[in-house]
Amino acid sequence: MDAVQAEALAEAQKVAMAEMVHAKDLATQTDIVRLEANIVKYKHETVRWLMGLFMVQMALIIAVLAYLK
Repeated sequence: MDAVQAEALAEAQKVAMAEMVHAKDLATQTDIVRLEANIVKYKHETVRWLMGLFMVQMALIIAVLAYLK
């Protein structure tokens, strides 16, 4: 690679890095913490719904077994 190609490559990398740093789509630490809090909240809700559905399923099975006896 000659000097002209090396300089062109370095300039392209410099521009790409500058665009990345100035991108408005980068998440801040606050955004990440907020997202983690939402994940925990929805995980808790999902587990609660799954447990509720499990209880309903068990009650239905017990009711069917009691009916069949």
